[in-house]
Amino acid sequence: MPTVTKSPVTQPVPAPGKPVATKDLTYGDTENAWIQAGGNPQAAAMAAAVADASSGFDPNITRTNPDGTVSVGLWLIPKNGQPPGSTDPVANARAAVQLSGNGTDWSQWCVTWSDNNCGLDQGTYLGEGANALASLAQRLSPASYNVIGSTPSSTNQGASAAAAATPGPSQGTGSKSSFILIGVLVLVVIVAIWLSRRAQQRIPDESV
Repeated sequence: MPTVTKSPVTQPVPAPGKPVATKDLTYGDTENAWIQAGGNPQAAAMAAAVADASSGFDPNITRTNPDGTVSVGLWLIPKNGQPPGSTDPVANARAAVQLSGNGTDWSQWCVTWSDNNCGLDQGTYLGEGANALASLAQRLSPASYNVIGSTPSSTNQGASAAAAATPGPSQGTGSKSSFILIGVLVLVVIVAIWLSRRAQQRIPDESV
């Protein structure tokens, strides 16, 4: 696995004994903030799961990172980053939309890795044990991830291959392949019949 060199947007969840963030917002509130910020609705559930695992849905949370930077808000965006973090839910969501490629890449958030430490402890992105996927599993029934353009490195309750209510581009490819194959076969049969009939029509002409 390649070494993670970029600075993570968030750090692992607080260790036991540390204050637990107050859940000021709900899962639905956070999904709405994501959508209001211009986020893709198909990625809203995963976005909220990342926020839950990062901040516990507390828009006012502040965390000092090991490098001395301060992350704030639902998605724990660095306060002095580009874009900057904010305690305003929609503004924080807007930054998360930009940093995640509109929900296509959550790898900067440590809570999306199986070790919840951005892979620094040999974890895998969207692997079993990721706190964000555990949150998503509690939200969706049956559980399913919905990260547009991404594939989990392993499957578990939170990263099931079960189809989401609104499948993303990476889902449903098996059925599309079947339809294409059937279409090609039908086309081949039609061409074969046409060629056969044309050949039969030429026989009388050649005998004259």
